Amino acid sequence: MSSSGVRSRFISDKSAFVPKGSLAYFKEESPASESEQYKGVQLTESESHTRGKDGSFHEGGPFYTARTKIYVPYLHVDLKSQYYYGWTYKGPIYTPPPALIRTPLDLYKYRPKDTSDLDPYGAEAISFVSPGVPSNELSEQLIEQKRDGLPSLPGVSSWKERANAVKAAGSEYLNTVFGWRPLVEEIVSFAHIVSHSHGIIKQYQEGAGGNTHEEFHFPIEINTESETRESIRPEFPGFSTNWFDDVSVQGTMQIDTTDTIRRWFSGSFTYPDLSATDSVDSMDGHARNAEVLLGTKLTPDSLWELAPWSWAVDWFSDTGDIIQNASNFAELGLIMRYGYMMEEHSTNTTHRIPPPYQIHGVEGLVPPCEIFTISKVRRPANPFGFGVHWPELSPEHVLVALALGITVLL
Repeated sequence: MSSSGVRSRFISDKSAFVPKGSLAYFKEESPASESEQYKGVQLTESESHTRGKDGSFHEGGPFYTARTKIYVPYLHVDLKSQYYYGWTYKGPIYTPPPALIRTPLDLYKYRPKDTSDLDPYGAEAISFVSPGVPSNELSEQLIEQKRDGLPSLPGVSSWKERANAVKAAGSEYLNTVFGWRPLVEEIVSFAHIVSHSHGIIKQYQEGAGGNTHEEFHFPIEINTESETRESIRPEFPGFSTNWFDDVSVQGTMQIDTTDTIRRWFSGSFTYPDLSATDSVDSMDGHARNAEVLLGTKLTPDSLWELAPWSWAVDWFSDTGDIIQNASNFAELGLIMRYGYMMEEHSTNTTHRIPPPYQIHGVEGLVPPCEIFTISKVRRPANPFGFGVHWPELSPEHVLVALALGITVLL
């Protein structure tokens, strides 16, 4: 077997992989190219979305695309039979491409249209990157404050009578008889807790409605498979295989496939504000009263004038309301302005006839045929998680989403 070089032509047929007529593959129009490339096909399904006020696209629907390309390199040969009836062949030989390039492809077989199998991956990713539910943290911190050295509500209610008794007594008996110092320490400790609790609420409010972007990448999955097929002969376009009965051209084909899967999550987390409640507004006044009390040198007269008993009792009620509201928000679960689970699946399959391959007693190398397929998927989440649908949510869920300006699809 002799070779006169590698020749190829780029096929740009948009409707099929193979142009009509077998010899059309190998017109020698582009000697500089090293392989025959079939254009392949691509399928894309998506939906359009409007641009946000900041000029960016923060919303998107489901997206699917899959593309396949096939490369069939060939070797140009000049053969002549040694037998009496004789034959000659001058042209390309190549590894037989799989039947799939001769018929239209169903690209969904590479990646099913139903992408719900990505929901468990999305839920797992959220469990790793979730910044926590601030509403739950707020209620826990306020509860801890109320437990940490805070006098009981009945104890606070008794401050007025205890302060009045101290005020009516002489200074010589204040510390020993009427317990002036323990009363002052108790009220000052309470004022510190009120001020600290207000700081916790303010910190929560400053972050409310904000966005925390998080991403999570799963380990890349790489799988390889190999198979061998017997009794394979190269392709000789335009030649009947019966013409080669006088030579041993049977061989084996090695098929190697490599699958690579990448999956990752991208989302933006947020939480609602509590400022719409009257209790939050009241907490501002309680904090100011506490700061005045902490900034004053307390005497029986000044304590009586500051009169902490009324707002101190109200603080218990308002704090309880805020804890309840925060707990209600926490029960609604995690809220995302957007959340997407993505997957990219690429497959590289090589069909090769391993050397040495003999044609008419001469060893030669038949170039391999390669198939490249890639699919890309984007699956959007509901603001409350993957696999969650709007009709399944409670009215409270919907109201919170609306308060955050999240589009509700019912």
